[in-house]
Amino acid sequence: MLKLADLAARPDFRIGPLTVSPPRRLVEGPGGQANVEPLIMQAFLLLIDAGGKVVTRNELFDQLWGGVMVGDDSLNRAIAKVRRIGAEVAPGFFEIETIPRTGYRLTGEILESGNGPPVELDTERPGSTAISRRALVGGGVAAAAVAGAGGLWLINRSDPQFDALMRQGEEAVDYGSPGTDTAKYFRGAAAIRPRDAKAQGMLAIALAQRAEYGEPQADVGSAVGEAERAAQAALAIDPGEANALVAMCMLQRSTLDLATFEDRMRSILAKDPGNMIGMRLLWGMLQTAGRSHDALALVDRALAMKPLAAGNNFPKAQLLWILGRVPEAEGLAYHNLVVKHVDDVGRRLVADAGLGDQGRNGAEAGRHRSRWAAGQQHATA
Repeated sequence: MLKLADLAARPDFRIGPLTVSPPRRLVEGPGGQANVEPLIMQAFLLLIDAGGKVVTRNELFDQLWGGVMVGDDSLNRAIAKVRRIGAEVAPGFFEIETIPRTGYRLTGEILESGNGPPVELDTERPGSTAISRRALVGGGVAAAAVAGAGGLWLINRSDPQFDALMRQGEEAVDYGSPGTDTAKYFRGAAAIRPRDAKAQGMLAIALAQRAEYGEPQADVGSAVGEAERAAQAALAIDPGEANALVAMCMLQRSTLDLATFEDRMRSILAKDPGNMIGMRLLWGMLQTAGRSHDALALVDRALAMKPLAAGNNFPKAQLLWILGRVPEAEGLAYHNLVVKHVDDVGRRLVADAGLGDQGRNGAEAGRHRSRWAAGQQHATA
């Protein structure tokens, strides 16, 4: 079983356009950088080290969890998060191929870049952006750097409680039901780190969703006001914080025409290709405008990153049905219910969509499909 000490001992390396720092759990590329959880970094390294060979599910379970019994969903979520690394920092550079009932392997340009051993980085060379041991030992220099950077080192160091709240909030966004209160997680994280732009941005999104879809009418004003304040706080720290920009688009949506809304969302996704809420809002708008093929392409892109998220599977089945591909829509519903055992997704698809029509007459199926279309507002939120 891989341990945290293994990550700490492994040197930084470069593979193609990616710079990977296992000790800092950081991956950098042309599209930006991604801070990843230890387990996700370990999974990524196992796939890189395999060099395109299949890493079996059993190997991954043994190396990532050891003797701890976990379900298939835990591994599926881990692989989905590794996929997101590529989408965020180097779109198109690598993909993870699923080998049914066997395992996973890396594909794409990353294999051409990795024909030789990964290029280890000299973190103490002149001009390096990494902090060397000698720099840390020089207490006076380090103190001056922290003071000059406004204490950013203190802000960015790991905090288990903060990390746990952010992870719980993001998982609630991806896998929770429309009524899930995601704001409580991000509000807690922002209280711990009020200068963390992402925490403030995600809080703004969660509050904007509550105001638009789930909050009692009497509290809409307070939710909107808090969402605006959180978005403004995020943008004051980082003017390009994608989640805050998405939240502002949500809050201003009623004043924007479809073309302007699309332009804004595509501009945000160009900077943050893996922003799931942004993709969901955009494909919802595309579907509203009758551009179902464009919407389906965006849903497929989201599914490649988060294959188990209900908010991704539900719209795909709906779009397949709209496009007349009913057998595929029905297959997706039962695939989620029976094969993947994602009960909430599958039951929602079957019950709400009326797919399969088993034990229902035509009128009942029609009513279910009407409910399904009305429920799209929640699925894309």
